[in-house]
Amino acid sequence: MLKEFGSSPRSHRTPSKCSNVTLQLKSENQALKARLADEERLVRLRLGPLVSFSVLFFLLLFVSVWPPPSPPPPPPPPPPHPYFPLLLMDLRDYFGFLSLELCVSNGTSRGLMRAPKNILE
Repeated sequence: MLKEFGSSPRSHRTPSKCSNVTLQLKSENQALKARLADEERLVRLRLGPLVSFSVLFFLLLFVSVWPPPSPPPPPPPPPPHPYFPLLLMDLRDYFGFLSLELCVSNGTSRGLMRAPKNILE
């Protein structure tokens, strides 16, 4: 009964129909793999320039649509000098004194007030 199921050692067996089919399928598989590799290589060669051109096109499109950088904000004005109000007060006093002198020396002046009598004395 063991001999019916092929219990004999492998080395003594002759190649069966199944092993011939297996060898044929293996060779067909290798041929298909080689053909597929050739076709993939051809597709890469054909699509390579198209892909690189489309990537370059969309990159240039993206860069051209991108908004330009906004100009930097203007620098803030410098803070006023701490003695600026005092300087203005001094100038007003100085010019006030000059106008008072002009009024007194001319006797009459247009647009300037006359000095009161008590200041002249």
